[in-house]
Amino acid sequence: MTAGPGSSATGQLRVGVLGAGVIATADYGVLPNMRHIAGKARVTAIADTVPGRAQAVAERFGIPQAFGSLADMLATADIDAVANLTPIPVHAELSLQILAARRHLVTEKPLPGSTSGVLGPARRVTALSGSRSGSGARWTRRYDGLRIDVTADDNTAMLLDFGDSCFGLADGTFNMHATRAPRLEVFGREGTLVMHYNTNETGPNPPVELYQAATPGPHGRRGGWAELDLGHLDRGQQHVDRVRRALLIEHLADCVREGREPELGLARARHVLEIMIKAMESARTGAAVDLDTSFAVTPA
Repeated sequence: MTAGPGSSATGQLRVGVLGAGVIATADYGVLPNMRHIAGKARVTAIADTVPGRAQAVAERFGIPQAFGSLADMLATADIDAVANLTPIPVHAELSLQILAARRHLVTEKPLPGSTSGVLGPARRVTALSGSRSGSGARWTRRYDGLRIDVTADDNTAMLLDFGDSCFGLADGTFNMHATRAPRLEVFGREGTLVMHYNTNETGPNPPVELYQAATPGPHGRRGGWAELDLGHLDRGQQHVDRVRRALLIEHLADCVREGREPELGLARARHVLEIMIKAMESARTGAAVDLDTSFAVTPA
């Protein structure tokens, strides 16, 4: 996100959507859920390079203007911001064009496909990566009737070094059909924090659990699982479940209106991107790789 023109006289952020594919149109996507944030933002234009696609989506969702290119949308449409929902390889180039046109920007992850020219952080990464499907065309997907051979690695494990003997383990795989493991566990000398689900998931366990380690002394704390009252989070979770992918647009609108920085800004985005790229380097070379990017951490 960056500085740009203000919102319209109605107080709504006027948004142009770049890319009329699945992320824009699926039930969990941006456009079907804009109605939940109608008081904050509205989509006034859409652009896509596939002939006829932007116009078809504009008619389906009642969007006033449709364009066949980003350049035409930036030159003609009355928009304050652009949601870049394009494929990963063109994220950086198109995002820079949007920023050069002095429009606010919200972009799907990752920011670009490399850190070249873009440039609680980790300090180095070690990784193992490969494919469980053999050599050549490793596995096949069908998309819009086309058979697509996928040759990228489909099984990656990473070890992150945060310094001071603090480590993190992360995995990314297409080989796990199901798991009952928590999405995130944090272990420390004072206890354990367990997060069972993503924001769009539910299940039999509480969303968050906390184990508190025992503390010494006559008035010390007994170790055990704490009773947590998470009722204050229910309303926020219900809003996330309802808004879904349009949450990106809502957060941008809130930041513009209130003049504040986004929760997840450029510094964090490029740090995560570097971790992904350096993990592939580590897997290829068999060595730990230092990380160059960082970001400021605001104390709670």
